[in-house]
Amino acid sequence: MTTTENPRNLEALSHETARMLDSLDPSGSLDAESFRGLVRLLAAPREEVDPVQERRLKRLLLAFFRALNEHDALEYETLLQIIDREIPFHGVTLFQKCGQGPDLSVVYRNGPVVDLLDRFGFGGGAGFSSWVARHKKQILLTNIHTNPEHSKSYVRSFVSVALPHREQIIGVLNLSHTLRDAFDESDLALLKSAAAPIASILVRLRKKQRRIGALGKDNLTGLLDERSIERYLREEFHHSRRHQSPLSVAVLTVHSIDAVCDQVGEHEAERALAEVGRVIRQHLTTNQRAGRGIDYSFIVVLPGLGRREARRLVERCARAVALVPIDRGPALAACAGIAEIRPDDQAFSVLIERAADAAKLGRRESAVVTV
Repeated sequence: MTTTENPRNLEALSHETARMLDSLDPSGSLDAESFRGLVRLLAAPREEVDPVQERRLKRLLLAFFRALNEHDALEYETLLQIIDREIPFHGVTLFQKCGQGPDLSVVYRNGPVVDLLDRFGFGGGAGFSSWVARHKKQILLTNIHTNPEHSKSYVRSFVSVALPHREQIIGVLNLSHTLRDAFDESDLALLKSAAAPIASILVRLRKKQRRIGALGKDNLTGLLDERSIERYLREEFHHSRRHQSPLSVAVLTVHSIDAVCDQVGEHEAERALAEVGRVIRQHLTTNQRAGRGIDYSFIVVLPGLGRREARRLVERCARAVALVPIDRGPALAACAGIAEIRPDDQAFSVLIERAADAAKLGRRESAVVTV
């Protein structure tokens, strides 16, 4: 049944949500009235729908609304974290049309670009993403046979969904997983139902980025790049100084990546680093940021946390990194150093230096050291 015939189904909810999002001011977080209006959409019962899918879609949309309500600077990473909680994935690539032409550009990714058949052109680019965008279709692959010589051999499950905005496809979302049957038809249906609101949020983010500029991302891990994490730390350093609020910085080093590269290969090392980035992000809250540092180190900025709270968080993160599976290779090992801001600190860079020195002390025992 089409949306026109039944204005109370999930497709109608999706398009009503997208239209309301499009009508809101993209310059900041939602005001109270706008948030209440979006929530009222979810409260209305829907007819002739799967109740489980209805709950999943409404839960996903509510999480989007809350994120938009709470954060002035909602980023791609926050959007994808919300989706990950509902549909767990290992790899993600988000494509968006950024200019007037038909070509899609990667605006966010975690790990290598997830796009099968990327050697084949379909108009508007190459790979499944271009085919999906051109034909306004969805793709679900649940049992991909692997070829160790192929660069995408780690992908076992794959889903690709076109993102429509006002009758135009403005992007494509690709998710992948290292396990077979990680996604099913209900996941595809959920993404299809949420595609229009996701597209509206992407348009909103794009408008905001044009005004304020976006923090740069590391292509492999999805974390901030080194320049951007230092920029973020600089802002938090001055904020901490002005308001005399706690601030801690951790340098987490994964010191077994070279062994993985030597014994298994560069591709497995890159996959492991991408998964480390994913693990780190899962342990951070909205105002906490992490970025790539030198070699295989990661800089983690923790506003509002003293050394003790920061140590507990970083220890959990280091333990989770050690559990990242490696295909026929040595287990990962991580150490970390934590530095808390001091009254006599004159530059943000000294926090990184102290944390890095502490991480070196902890390397032998794969420990977390605070200074």
